[in-house]
Amino acid sequence: MKNLTERLTHILKEKNMSQTELAKLISVKPQVIQYLCSSKAQSSRFTFEIAQALDVNPEWLATGKKPIYLPTSPTEAFLENKALIPIFDFTQLSLLEKNNFHFDAVPHNNMSIVQAKHKSCFGLIMPDNSMFPIFNNGAVLVINPNEELKINDYGLIQLVNENVFLIRKLTLIDNRKHITPINTTLFKEAPISNQDKIIGKIIEGRNSYE
Repeated sequence: MKNLTERLTHILKEKNMSQTELAKLISVKPQVIQYLCSSKAQSSRFTFEIAQALDVNPEWLATGKKPIYLPTSPTEAFLENKALIPIFDFTQLSLLEKNNFHFDAVPHNNMSIVQAKHKSCFGLIMPDNSMFPIFNNGAVLVINPNEELKINDYGLIQLVNENVFLIRKLTLIDNRKHITPINTTLFKEAPISNQDKIIGKIIEGRNSYE
């Protein structure tokens, strides 16, 4: 590609972007982009802004020197295929339940990074030492509401009659499902009934919001 015009028209076609759309992105009149795409232009004072808008290497757009795309930065590489999830505390669980666990309906001040495949998860701050030393008081638990809780898994359970939420291990005692704490000195196991709700499975425990 011999000039700016050829490189610009090439990348617009590759990205399926119109000249008008590009003009809006860099806040110029459409006639500016139309001219650059039709005049065999060698340069433009808008080259850097156009390169940023099209996410291409400014040097390639200006001179034709490759690569067309700059290498991904370490930060961008880390965030690729990642998602941010909200973190709640136990006092917000009743409100979350009333809103069918629609996270945007409940205020939250903190977020945590997870793999993109876990974007439907949410974080919950462990409220006590019932699961010590597996999960410390204050640890951030990543909970997946779409994953089945099986025997010996850890999860968030709602005891409907008592209207309480608990972090517990799902166990099977005398062919009946129980929720069992790790710290049995201060906390007791209990059977769960058919009306109790399993909110989600704990897929990760963290000591911070990172």
